[in-house]
Amino acid sequence: MDTLHVLFVSVVCAIVFLVYLELIVSYHKRNRLGKVTYPERREFDEYSLLMRWKTTDDSIYRIGIIVAYILMIFVVFAWGYNVFVEPFYGLTIAAGLPYLFFFSNVIEIRHGGLMINGHLVNWEEIDRYEWHERKGNASLVLFYKKRKLGFKKFRSGPMPLLLSRKLEEVLKNQPYLNNGA
Repeated sequence: MDTLHVLFVSVVCAIVFLVYLELIVSYHKRNRLGKVTYPERREFDEYSLLMRWKTTDDSIYRIGIIVAYILMIFVVFAWGYNVFVEPFYGLTIAAGLPYLFFFSNVIEIRHGGLMINGHLVNWEEIDRYEWHERKGNASLVLFYKKRKLGFKKFRSGPMPLLLSRKLEEVLKNQPYLNNGA
């Protein structure tokens, strides 16, 4: 078996496995950040979008957490198949795709931090934030004080300007955050 192939598959599978592990841990730790402040009704009914925005109370999100447990096992299987049986990258790609369906377009602001795209971020971890607007949408960019999951900043997926303006109202009232824009 080619050493480069084994190294590549091992790195990719490890990253996918760790992302799902982080999503599961974040989900179970979310209540440590306190009560939800936005959205107060725990849903985003006012946005009729192709991809519906969710909170952690959404049934699709909860199903996603169960699927994440299963996918962690599947990633180990995909790694073993790619290394010991034959190279087939489709298994690894298939393990990563459910993230887009279950965990993208999730935002929940709590007293102690926020949950965004399945990742939990305390207010104290964020140095500053910016909004990048483009074509009627905006992306939230968080700059961490210290690296988190190997990254110094996080960029959300594009969200409608209406939602980004509501989020800006909530974020500017957080004592730990600085608006970098």
